[in-house]
Amino acid sequence: MKTVAESEHFVAKDQGDANVFVLLKDGSFFASLFFNGEMTTDTQVENMRAIVGALAHPDAKKNSYKAAYGAYSPLWELVKEDEPHTFKILYDDNWFLRVVIDQRLVVASQCRQLYCILDAVALHN
Repeated sequence: MKTVAESEHFVAKDQGDANVFVLLKDGSFFASLFFNGEMTTDTQVENMRAIVGALAHPDAKKNSYKAAYGAYSPLWELVKEDEPHTFKILYDDNWFLRVVIDQRLVVASQCRQLYCILDAVALHN
């Protein structure tokens, strides 16, 4: 696995499979991320860097999509899937990113982390 982004607590690694990345927090599994295959590898890596940055600095509101635009665009949506701990981020009703988050995290923490991820991809794209 190749490291594509890292901060003090988070590391994003390319799983070797197309469009699949794993996020580690302090060396332990945090989430698997599956990008829509229509994106280039470079775009996926840029998004992973934005995600790691957002997770590493969740209070950096000046760099957030909401701060830049006042609210999330209605084109971006976070959707809970039927599978446990699995979410999809949609852009204009098309799936952009699928996230399977660590089941050991409490729901409030999962939500906070997922909104950091949504904020990162919404601002970056």
